[in-house]
Amino acid sequence: MIKVIQSISRLLTSHSSAFVIAAAIAAWCFPMLFTWVRGDVSSLILGFIMLTMGLTLTHADFRILFSPNRSLEKVSCHFLMTTIRKT
Repeated sequence: MIKVIQSISRLLTSHSSAFVIAAAIAAWCFPMLFTWVRGDVSSLILGFIMLTMGLTLTHADFRILFSPNRSLEKVSCHFLMTTIRKT
């Protein structure tokens, strides 16, 4: 059972970006096929997308967040995005 879950997880993580892009293109080209996506369903879909993208994170991704060498870059980006958001 664990091997089945791991294989499904690998499949979802390796193809999640392609699936999301394909769904976005299909929704753009054929909007009538996606009229059922309303209210709580859209929250579930967003949750699924966030879960599959989160499954691809590794320890190296978090190491970048806490590196002291890039502190100036992080602070600069924070102030830049705050300024852009206010305008």
